[in-house]
Amino acid sequence: MSIDIDHLSVFLRSSQGERVQILNQVSFSIPTGTTVGVVGESGSGKSITALAIMQLLSSPPLEKLAGAIRWKGRNLLTLDKKAIRTIRGREISMIFQEPMTALNPVLTVSQQIREVLAEHQTMSKVDQHQRVLELLEVVGIPSPQKRAQEYPHQLSGGMRQRVMIAIAIACQPQLLIADEPTTALDVTIQAQILEQLKTLQQQFEMGMLFISHDLNVVGYLADTVVVMYAGEVIEMAPVETLFARAAHPYTQALQQSRPQKGVQTFVTIPGQIPSFVNMPKGCRFYERCTQRKSECLHSSPPSYRLSEQHHVRCFLYAAT
Repeated sequence: MSIDIDHLSVFLRSSQGERVQILNQVSFSIPTGTTVGVVGESGSGKSITALAIMQLLSSPPLEKLAGAIRWKGRNLLTLDKKAIRTIRGREISMIFQEPMTALNPVLTVSQQIREVLAEHQTMSKVDQHQRVLELLEVVGIPSPQKRAQEYPHQLSGGMRQRVMIAIAIACQPQLLIADEPTTALDVTIQAQILEQLKTLQQQFEMGMLFISHDLNVVGYLADTVVVMYAGEVIEMAPVETLFARAAHPYTQALQQSRPQKGVQTFVTIPGQIPSFVNMPKGCRFYERCTQRKSECLHSSPPSYRLSEQHHVRCFLYAAT
């Protein structure tokens, strides 16, 4: 079983009333028990992809979703709100970026986990309480009996993120989406959270979509890497292939700009992602690319297949 994102496009209406395409025919799959890492700069469309899968994009500004998100033989884009609510949190769950805003400040940890259990499972209050303690223990929170009665502001950043993970796995989903779950955490806590996610993914045999701007983190967790730029998938490959033979100039630049042991200087990528309101006609990376060709200015490159699992959207590979 897998989730298949098939030519997913997202259109929003800007505050000026303009129709803006945020995602352009994004396609990839997440087989059960594997981790797909999505990497790219801020504004590349990573979080929008996750929110589209979860059906959490608000209308307005959402105007249209096109393509398909296939899950268990159904296209999630065609389901009504009631059907989506039965899937969200039970079959597909998400860990959000910032736990301080995602958690309810006026509810205890126990109340917030029990909300999910009450929504999706038939359990007595005694069983719910026991399940809360089990989940807190699974995610590595010490003194679960005490922590369950505390409020988010009484917990450290790392503890709050662990609570978010506990909520996300409460119903043992088949697919877990983690949207930059270690943002704003110190390095030691980041490592602990990442190791825990990896362990839980293997323990429950979940599919996982892990979103990050950090290529090193994605390289540690993922089986397959999807590189996004300006709302498009520009390269996709198994993690070993991507790190050994990155094909797209943007992916190569990301690799060169990541921190490396023994290297004191950082290589930066000049320029910035183009505005979605005024997207260029040709390759979206054209202005920042050191290997651009004349055709890149006027035409958007298709996706070329370098091997069975390695695809790249770049005219450099037109002859392959």
